[in-house]
Amino acid sequence: MTLDHLAPSVAHYIESATIAESYDDFFAHTKLFLYDTAILDKLLPQPCRLIDLGSGTGRHVVHFARRGFAVTGVALSQHMLILTAAKCNANGVRADLHQLDLADLSHFPDGSFDAAACMFSTIGMMRGHSSRVHFVRDVHRILRPGGLFVFHAHNRRHNILSSEGRLWMLKTLLFGWMTGEIGDRRMHDYRGIPDMFLHVFSLGELRRLVAAGGMSIERIFYLNELRDDELPPCIGRSIRANGFIVACRRGA
Repeated sequence: MTLDHLAPSVAHYIESATIAESYDDFFAHTKLFLYDTAILDKLLPQPCRLIDLGSGTGRHVVHFARRGFAVTGVALSQHMLILTAAKCNANGVRADLHQLDLADLSHFPDGSFDAAACMFSTIGMMRGHSSRVHFVRDVHRILRPGGLFVFHAHNRRHNILSSEGRLWMLKTLLFGWMTGEIGDRRMHDYRGIPDMFLHVFSLGELRRLVAAGGMSIERIFYLNELRDDELPPCIGRSIRANGFIVACRRGA
C-alpha cells in the first residue's frame, strides 16, 4: 500500500506497531477522550449506522457497538485494526472494520451511513487543503440526506497564548506558503517520530471547509484548556479554545 500522498512522518506513524501498541497507555489520561464521547452520545441518542473515520484502536467503535449501533471502523493502520478487533471480541460486540485510506472512501456506496465521526484531529493529519475538501465531500456522499458528521480539530489561534506558539504563528503566516500551507505544523519529536506533521485550523478555515464539502454547520463546541468541557461564551473565545468539535449535516 503506497502512502506517498501523506507526510512521511504520518506514514511512519501509521505503519508503526509501537505507536499502536502503546496508544491506549499513552492517552489513558486524556480528558478529551471522555468528553468527545459524551458529545457524540448527546448528538446520537439512538442507535444508527455510524462510521468512525480514523478509528484508532477502537474506543468509539467498541463504545457505540455496545450501545447497539451498526458501527463501521476505518483506519489505515493494520496494527490498530488488529487491536480494535481484539477489543470487539473481548467485549462481545461486532463491528465492520476496514483498512482503508480516508483519502478514498469509494468502497462505500452513496448514503451508506446515518452518521460519521472523525475525532482526535485525524483531519489535521491530512496534508493539503484540496485533500481535506475531497474528504469532506466524500463523507457528504456516504451519508444519507440529513446525516450528521462530527469531527475534531486543533485551534490555530490558541498558539497566541504561548511564546513558542506565537513564534510558530509568525513563521507560518510569513513562510507557510513556501513550505505547504499556513497552519501546517511539524513537531520536533512526537513519540519518537521526528517532524510529525499536523495541520491546525482557524475557525474561518473550518467554516469554509465544511461549506466546500457541501455541508452546513449545526454546532461548534469550543473546548476548554483541559478539553474536558465546553468553554463558555467569553471575550477571546476563538483564541482561548484549545480546539473545536464541529457538528455538521448533509442537507436534505
